[in-house]
Amino acid sequence: MTLHYIDDLTSLFQKVADSLKSGGQFLFSMEHPVCAATLKPWKDPDGENYPLMNRYSEEGLRKQNWLVEGVEKYHHSLSTIVEAILSAGLVLKNLKEPSPDQELLKLRPDFQQHLHRPPIVIMNSKKINLLFCDDNHKKKRY
Repeated sequence: MTLHYIDDLTSLFQKVADSLKSGGQFLFSMEHPVCAATLKPWKDPDGENYPLMNRYSEEGLRKQNWLVEGVEKYHHSLSTIVEAILSAGLVLKNLKEPSPDQELLKLRPDFQQHLHRPPIVIMNSKKINLLFCDDNHKKKRY
């Protein structure tokens, strides 16, 4: 849960891919892009807080209050994150956007807010080396 503090995900994912052996797995979670894009909550007339997401397509530094004022994090759209994974040569195995179930809501009623938007995204990727033949019919791994 630290990748939303990284500006250059493309370089990070490339370093991860370079360090993995073929078949190696990179499983991570990060704050969901809709949360990183949210700058201010607003209150609905029924008294519930709903996130006000704005400027989703404008990626980059965002400052938010979370435990302390002025926390700096980077907003990346979901497509930018996926493209960075793929451009590093990783294969995306799955993507999850979990939300609380009824059992958790009984224990933590304050998690009700996470029914409006997923708080995190979980991605599982894998390095797969592909075998190709070059023009001279020599086998090469990519």
